[in-house]
Amino acid sequence: MAERRRDTRQALIEAGWDALGELRWVDLFPSARSLSARVGVSTGSFFHHFRSIDHYAEVLARSSMERLQADVGVVAELLHRLARGTDGVGSVRAAAEADAVLDAAAALFARTDPELIPVDTLAAAAGVASSEIVARFGSMVGVATAVASRAVLALGVDDAAQPSDPVDHVEARLAALVEWTRSHPALAQVLLDARLRAARSSGPAAVPANPGQILVEPLQVLRQGGALRRPVDVGTLATTVADGAMLRVALQPTEPTERVTRETLDLALHGALEPESWARGS
Repeated sequence: MAERRRDTRQALIEAGWDALGELRWVDLFPSARSLSARVGVSTGSFFHHFRSIDHYAEVLARSSMERLQADVGVVAELLHRLARGTDGVGSVRAAAEADAVLDAAAALFARTDPELIPVDTLAAAAGVASSEIVARFGSMVGVATAVASRAVLALGVDDAAQPSDPVDHVEARLAALVEWTRSHPALAQVLLDARLRAARSSGPAAVPANPGQILVEPLQVLRQGGALRRPVDVGTLATTVADGAMLRVALQPTEPTERVTRETLDLALHGALEPESWARGS
């Protein structure tokens, strides 16, 4: 009986991934009823395994650790955003409104410090009510955190000219993060502050993006090629490198990007790579 329950729970998780793939992550989050139907169980069985659709979204996000090597907090936030509109007709519209707010905020933040922009100004620019912004993001700090998170994660989307060497790939993405941090000091500070608050908080809170996520993919290639020492955790290494570079830029904003990038990687990777895999500067 216990094994059958485990199988049902796993089948429901797999059904969620299949549904999200079919919906391309832009339509309604799959409902408990549709997920149960996919597996051939009742909705009562669904809620036996998961307390709520939000709980299911969290479990689905955590399963992404093995499936995607992604930052669980970021995926959880995305899934919870989708799940808020479950079984309703407004979730697509709500997502579009959130995107409109972030687009308008990014344009405003390019000209003005986020802390100096009233919610009403952003609401007028985005074409939504101020109450909608407060309900979704909590405050202008929340908006700025979401804008920064989106911008940083976009740095992990490569073009066709990405380096073929995984070490060069790590270096290119880190250089992009350093440049973004230097070009957007206020947003970078908001993101770092939000990450510190989230780390210290024991209650539920919106989880900001982990900048290290953009380095996980090329570091994982190094791991698969046997270049990383086995005890090294890829996620921890990626976070250490990215946070170190951002903090260095925040403290020494005039340092050249190449110097920040190379010295940060030298310090981090000399201890993580097998000696024959890191021969730079020799």
